[in-house]
Amino acid sequence: MKKSFFQKTVLATLLLSPMIVFAQPEAPTLKEPGTAFGKLLKYTGNKAGYETDVEEGFLVPLLGNLALALISLLGVFFISLVIYGGYRWMFARGNEQEVTAAMNIIKQAFIGLIVVLGSYGIWKVVEAFI
Repeated sequence: MKKSFFQKTVLATLLLSPMIVFAQPEAPTLKEPGTAFGKLLKYTGNKAGYETDVEEGFLVPLLGNLALALISLLGVFFISLVIYGGYRWMFARGNEQEVTAAMNIIKQAFIGLIVVLGSYGIWKVVEAFI
């Protein structure tokens, strides 16, 4: 039991660590927008002779906001499933089939929550480099 909890804690820490690593200590100035990686890409593109002053379209931020909203809703959904599974377990009244069904709901909800948190971590890593 303790080994499983430790493994889950380490996995959650690894999945959430990109948010800590890519934290920016200060907001970028208006004169030089973007991240350091974006500035480096723009500098390299200018030196190579490519036009880098292209405005970002409306589709990229829209898709980003939609993906973030979807990930947030999925997180709320899986938390609701954990609460529902706990409710079923509380009111199982010793019925082994009901307890097993409730435990399965909780296990699957935690797996789904880990997948959602992992996808959020991946999204933040990709967003930091775009």
